[in-house]
Amino acid sequence: MEALREMLKIDFGLTPDSVTRAYLRTIYYTTHHVGLSWIGVEVGRHRAGKSLGTIAVATMLDRTFWDDLEMRVVYYAKDFMRALRKIRKQEIIGAHVVWDEAGVGLPARQWYDLSNQAISSALQVAGYLRPALHFVTQDFTYIDSQARKLVQHFWEFRRSSTEKTTIIPSLLAHNRRSGDVYFYYPRIIYRYPDGSLGPKVIINRIYLYRPPRELEERYIIHSHPWKDKILKQAEEKAKEYMEGDLEKKEWTVNQIIDYLSKHWKAYQTPRSRPDRPILDPYLIKYDFNIPINLARVVKARVENILRDEIKKGIPPKEVKTAYDKK
Repeated sequence: MEALREMLKIDFGLTPDSVTRAYLRTIYYTTHHVGLSWIGVEVGRHRAGKSLGTIAVATMLDRTFWDDLEMRVVYYAKDFMRALRKIRKQEIIGAHVVWDEAGVGLPARQWYDLSNQAISSALQVAGYLRPALHFVTQDFTYIDSQARKLVQHFWEFRRSSTEKTTIIPSLLAHNRRSGDVYFYYPRIIYRYPDGSLGPKVIINRIYLYRPPRELEERYIIHSHPWKDKILKQAEEKAKEYMEGDLEKKEWTVNQIIDYLSKHWKAYQTPRSRPDRPILDPYLIKYDFNIPINLARVVKARVENILRDEIKKGIPPKEVKTAYDKK
């Protein structure tokens, strides 16, 4: 895989390919010189090349990744933590770990809790080694709202052709007062091969070419049994969905609001207080299979109901789980 790493050293001036290499070098600089961890989420439609592209980047930037690929590309939480423990034992600075197909085959609520715990635990276990953590998933909203505040980078993969993938990179900024997340393009000061400083470049896209066949084949061999297992789990969950609480997914808006006003505690966010309940719209979206905009409307109406009850001196009813039958 030396050929992949050598690509980072070649520079032909201010071209799209050289800007891509300059941007990827900033990831290495962040973990090895600035002394910070790098946490990113990679999203994209099916067959956009997000898994292979992410693994190719990890191979370029981490010399230990190729030799330990089967340990570093994980599909379950226990394997994620096992990879971090090995990195800690070997004291590898800036090691890359790729959680492929993150959240697939799990209920939204379970993955919400798991993603939050995984990122927090990773920073506790190996934070001083400044790891680069990649979460390859279908949708950014599948990451827990608390965990999202720890994510600094967002890559959207778009397949340009069979030989090239386009990535739209973004940096994330978090409003700690309102909890909102803002996306903006990264910026770098370009440096020419002779060492002189060039212009400030706003990076609104980078390009990755198809990785070597050897890397592609090794990834397919490694991922095949895991993806079969994930597919089986997804089928089991679909069967449970069809045989179980299907009527819950077909409720009207008023029925959902009535249910949430009685089962609000299981949907509250960490910022929620007894005198000011705050619900998570994404949990509502996934539990009731409704659009996110409608989930936000439902959230606002339920919060108003709860606050009106508090003003009247009526304590809101509480239950232990959002899946209790009526």
